[in-house]
Amino acid sequence: EGVPIITILFFILVLILAGITDTITRKIPDLFPVLIASAAVCKLIQHPASAARAIPGLFLLSIPMLLLALKWGGLGGGDIKLTAACGLFLGADALLTGAFLAALFALLTLFLHRALQKIIALLYAPHGHTSSKKQALDVHRKIPPRSSPDTFPFGPFLAAGFILAALAG
Repeated sequence: EGVPIITILFFILVLILAGITDTITRKIPDLFPVLIASAAVCKLIQHPASAARAIPGLFLLSIPMLLLALKWGGLGGGDIKLTAACGLFLGADALLTGAFLAALFALLTLFLHRALQKIIALLYAPHGHTSSKKQALDVHRKIPPRSSPDTFPFGPFLAAGFILAALAG
């Protein structure tokens, strides 16, 4: 499509910073989606024909994410705005690829986190004492909410998925 490498590098840098910020603060400041949307507008000015993919990308996942967040919670507004901006930059097809990768990375991370917790709990349980093993398996309940696998920042996974989607296409 002929997008300047500096535009793609800017997109990647902003996503990396958004992922790091979300990991540390559990928030994605509005600055990051605004920067990505600005890069998307620059891209659209250079390649007006890409609007046919960019405009649907803006709404394709952000609207369903917003509805899910309003109904059940679990997603922050920063995740939704970041996804909308990335949809405008990437277009609908690459957005879906990136979101699929993000969900896959998040599920794998959650699975590994829980598996490691159970392995560690079993290693620390005295052999042959089932009550101690049961107590050891409850270790994950004593982990502070910030590091609990039930709540985790989704921004880093979105960033990884969208970066890979941008590099692939």
